This record gives sequence, C-alpha cells and structure tokens, in this order.
Amino acid sequence: MWKVEELSKNVGFLDYRGKTPKKVSSGIPLITAKNVKMGFVQTDPQEFIDPDFYDEWMTRGFPKEGDVLFTTEAPLGNVAQLGSYKKVSIGQRLITLQPNEDFIHSSFLKYLLMSPQMQAKIHLQATGATVLGIKAKLLKKIPISYPSLSEQKRIVAILDQAFEGIDKAIAGTEQNLKNARELFDSYINGIFEGPVNWKSKKLSCLCPKITVGHVGSMASKYVKSGVPFLRSQNVRPFRIDLANVKYIDQNFNQALQKSMLAPGDVAIVRTGYPGTAAVIPSDLHVSNCADLVIARTGPELNPHFLVLFLNSPIGKALVGGNLVGAAQKHFNVTAAKNVDFPIPSLREQEELVSKANLVAASVEALSAGLQSKLDQLQQLKQSLLQRAFSGELTVSGAQEAAKVA
Repeated sequence: MWKVEELSKNVGFLDYRGKTPKKVSSGIPLITAKNVKMGFVQTDPQEFIDPDFYDEWMTRGFPKEGDVLFTTEAPLGNVAQLGSYKKVSIGQRLITLQPNEDFIHSSFLKYLLMSPQMQAKIHLQATGATVLGIKAKLLKKIPISYPSLSEQKRIVAILDQAFEGIDKAIAGTEQNLKNARELFDSYINGIFEGPVNWKSKKLSCLCPKITVGHVGSMASKYVKSGVPFLRSQNVRPFRIDLANVKYIDQNFNQALQKSMLAPGDVAIVRTGYPGTAAVIPSDLHVSNCADLVIARTGPELNPHFLVLFLNSPIGKALVGGNLVGAAQKHFNVTAAKNVDFPIPSLREQEELVSKANLVAASVEALSAGLQSKLDQLQQLKQSLLQRAFSGELTVSGAQEAAKVA
C-alpha cells in the first residue's frame, strides 16, 4: 500500500537565495543548475566560491551526501544526488531536498522526482511567462506517493542496476557523437592549414559590405507574422535555424534598411558564440536581423567558403583574437573588416566547398543516427521510471531493458 502526502511531510528543504558569493579560481566547490543533469552532479564546468563567504552563504543549512538537488528554473525539474564533499556550496535556482530516511530513501526520492508522473505534477504548478519555474512553497505542497521503505529499496536496487547499463551506453554514444563532430572540424581545419600558394587579404577587401544588424530594444516591435527577424540563436554553424525566429512588420523592416539581409549574405554571430556563421539561403527572400555582423561577398570570394573558414577551428581562433568588450566578449564590424583571410582561386573555393559538403553530409547522417540512439536511451529510462512509480517494475523487465541499451 502506497502512502500519499505532501512532499514536505518527510522531506526538508534548503533554498539558497540572494547574491552568489564571490567566485574564485579555486576554493569551495559551487554546484549550480548547469551541474545538475540526469541524476548526477556534473563537474564540468566546475566553479568555486571564496571560502571566506561560505558560512554567510550557507546560513539556511548544510547539504550532506545523498541529498537530492532540484533545479527550480532554467531548466525546470532537473535532478541529481549529491556525492561526498568535505564542503560544498549550492547556487541559486537549486533546492536541496533532505528526506527523513526513516520514511523515504534518498535514492528513491531522486528517482521519484525524475519520473514522468512527478515531472508532470511539477510542471502543472510551474509559473512564468518567459522562464518556467516553481517556488519552494508550491513544490512543498505537491503530493507524492511512496511505498514501505523495504519496497523503496527494492525499486532503487532494480533501477540502479538497469540505469548503470543504460548510462554506460549513453556515455559511449555521447563520446561517439563528439568524435563525429571533431572529425568534421579536423577535416575543415586541414583545408586552411598551411596553404603555401594562397593569397591573404583583409576581409574588407573581399566584401563590399560589412555592417552590423540592428542594435536596440525590440520587445515592442515583434509581430505574429511578417518579415523574419534573425538573432544570434538563429545562426548555427553552416545553417540558418528558423525554429524560434521572430517577425517584424514591413514598415519597420523598411526603416531598418541597413540591416536587411539578402540570399547569399553571410550572417556572423557577434555575441555568445562569436564567429559562428551561415549563408542566408535562397528561399529566405526577405529578412532582417539584430546584433549580427553581415558580410556581402564580392566576386573573388564564395560566401560558402567564407562560412567554411569562419566555422573552422582556425577561423574560430582568429576571430577569438579579434574579440572586444569587457563584460561580454563580442565580434564587431571593425574586427571583421581586419580579419586576414587566406583565399585560393574562386574555382578552388567552389571545389573545396563541394568536398566539404559531402563530408558534412556523411557526418550529419552519422550524428543523426547517434542522436536518435541517445533519444531512445533517454526514453528507455523514462519508461522504466514510469513503470517503477506505477507499481509495474520487475527485475526481469528492467534486465531486458538494460540488454536493449
């Protein structure tokens, strides 16, 4: 018989708020929301806080090994279990859950919070127009269902064993996916390594137009449909992604003639991942943009060859040397114009782009297959959690699932 009661009945909450203490290169480890993933604390990246501020920051209580960490927003609902630390600090947007082990096993609580049933309850209570999140007071009131402690331990043992195999398969697939991406990076880097017979020219000599997209507040200018208005998140390496594109009306588009885009233009990210570049495709007849460097190539330069260079490790390193700005590094128009660009003949550019496209297609197909496998493995974990918290999990069923992984 499973009990049903509010989460806070047998679970304590540590919720840290306020300004995060000074970060240092080494000190007391700081766990932030980006470290909480897939049930574990990821230590890459690892940040630290100044030990002098530790006691002041941890006045709400100290976490201990086995505690469950929960992200309250951006992203909402990620879960991890805390390992052994001599001292550790917990960042904002995280709640530390401390179960009463006489009633709720800590690993059971971790799996419960990860389950589709619990995630659905959490998201129903979440609020926020732009960033979805949940307050501690609402999380505390969410009802949970749990069996006897012995049954909890049985469920945990089955899930631990099954997830160990699945997580190994995930780690191996992620490494293969990384290797596939590095393979393409290595290929395009080889194109630009030490070409002895290529000329080198400033980008300003090869592009009759290098300018920057609109810079300024846009929140009140967006409309439901109209002229696509590209931002940094719409420019991916080698492609324009319109999944979350914004729109402006024709009148505002005409007012922003300087930042109008045309098919064949090269859009280059200024801030965030500076230097990331893509060619505006032929089917995007009319568009505009914000905070992007726009390069219109002349007769000596194929725009796809420019994009190949900018997205290569060598191109990224060169762009990195031209970054400006103290608070947030960005790539500006002056820096773009001064980039020394190695350039072969137009015919050779076209041949190199064609060969790179063939390699890219092969790597993309391989990556798509690996990503599909990753998605299936994650779905398998969710299926096991669904069954575990519906009272349908058996040892044999979990073992079969692990074999599939």
